[in-house]
Amino acid sequence: MPPSMRTALVGALAALAALSIASCEESSPDPSSSILQAWRRAGLMPTVFTSLDDERLAPGKCQQGTVDGLSVFLCHYGQAAAARAAQNAGLERVGEATGLSVAAGDVLLIAIDQDATDPSGRTLNRLATVFRDTQSPTPKPGDTDEATGAAGDGDKSASDAGPQ
Repeated sequence: MPPSMRTALVGALAALAALSIASCEESSPDPSSSILQAWRRAGLMPTVFTSLDDERLAPGKCQQGTVDGLSVFLCHYGQAAAARAAQNAGLERVGEATGLSVAAGDVLLIAIDQDATDPSGRTLNRLATVFRDTQSPTPKPGDTDEATGAAGDGDKSASDAGPQ
């Protein structure tokens, strides 16, 4: 093989390797997809979720869709403290309707029953339970929060944070 052809081949292989590495870095799994899959496995029926730009929920990157007739928003904050801090903004979004705003890990779940399709609250409860289980798996024996020494990840939702 002539040297110029060998040089071209090495250059092409290097470019292909760089593209492969870049595509692997960009294709990190979307946390929303694992949550949607978990809801499907639990018998819930989520629709396709689309991007939502809502400055009330900033700096979160939010998506919206429906699950079994409920309006649902998933917002990713990058830090658990930021997701917990956004819970009140989520409750403001719920307004006078029945709904919830729950942070687990660095994700905020907002679910709203605007059309009273879930009068017993069972769907809201299943939605939140599966979400929490997906974001904060049950700690294994011996797992503790480094900051508090408590089992689990130390996250609290608006519903279990106690009086405020």
